[in-house]
Amino acid sequence: GIKNAYMHGASQGGTILQEIAINYPELVQKAILASTIYRPTEKAKQMCMEWAKWGRDKNREALEEHFVKLGYSDEFFEKFRDVLEGTILTASDEKLDNFAILAEALVGFDSYERLNQIKCETLVMGAKGDKMFNYEDQIKMAEKIGCDYYMFEGYSHCVYDEAPDYLDKLEEFFEK
Repeated sequence: GIKNAYMHGASQGGTILQEIAINYPELVQKAILASTIYRPTEKAKQMCMEWAKWGRDKNREALEEHFVKLGYSDEFFEKFRDVLEGTILTASDEKLDNFAILAEALVGFDSYERLNQIKCETLVMGAKGDKMFNYEDQIKMAEKIGCDYYMFEGYSHCVYDEAPDYLDKLEEFFEK
C-alpha cells in the first residue's frame, strides 16, 4: 500500500533505491541517492571482493581498518578513532557473512543504461573526497537521470555521518 514515498538511499542503499525507483516508479515520489554508484569501477570491484573475502574469513581487523579509514575523512577518523574503531570488531559472524554477500552483490551491479527510467524527482548527493566511490561518477549518474546533484567538500564516503548540514539538505529537498 505504499505510494508516493520519499526515499533516501546511501551507499548500497542507493543501489537498492535505484532498483525500486526503476522497477516500481509508482512507489517513489522523491528520491535521494547518496554516496552511491550505478556500476563499480575496477578499483571498487577489487575493494568489494577484498571486503567480501575478509567478511567470509571473519578478518574483522582488516575489514575494519580498510572500511572505516576509507569511509571517513582523515580529520573525522582521527577525531573519532576511539568510537569508530571497534564497530566491526564487535560484529557477529552472521553480520560479517551478510556484509560479504552485500559486498559481492555490488560487484555485478549495473544500472547505468536504466537510470533514465527513474522518473521521480531525484537528487544525487555525495562527497568530493569519497575514497570508496568516484564522485564524478555520481555527477554522471545525476546527468543520466536528468536531476540535480550536490557534492559536499571535505568529506568522504560516509558524508551522511560527518557533514553537519547533511540532514538540512535532505529536508530542503523533501520539503520543496
